[in-house]
Amino acid sequence: MSALDDQLLKELVTAGKVTTEQAAEILKEQGASGGDLGRILIARGVVSEEDHAKRRARALKIPYVDVESLQPDPEIITLLPEKLCIRVTAVVLDRRDGELMVAMENPGDLISVDELGRECRLRIQPVLGSRSAISDSC
Repeated sequence: MSALDDQLLKELVTAGKVTTEQAAEILKEQGASGGDLGRILIARGVVSEEDHAKRRARALKIPYVDVESLQPDPEIITLLPEKLCIRVTAVVLDRRDGELMVAMENPGDLISVDELGRECRLRIQPVLGSRSAISDSC
């Protein structure tokens, strides 16, 4: 389990979303399956996908963006190939001052951030968005 997962699970226990016993069960499931903690929490109904994304953004100290509420300019969306965006779960949101704001499910994936930047030849400003909202926007 990563330090981020540990922090998120402790936060959920403190907030009363799960008991310490449930947290132990979730950790056991994660260890046995090798699955993603967030997906396990969402599947169990502990948190919504959006709530989990917001909690991750706070923990990572990066902005969370409600992708569904935005309507990016269709011209900037074409700055990155659709196949690449689908593969790394990302969607272009805005372009300002030589930077491209991109919502990602995993903005901490620096390899993907670098790949996006090389593809469009712009500096990438990653923000966090929910997986389903990004997938629906691709």
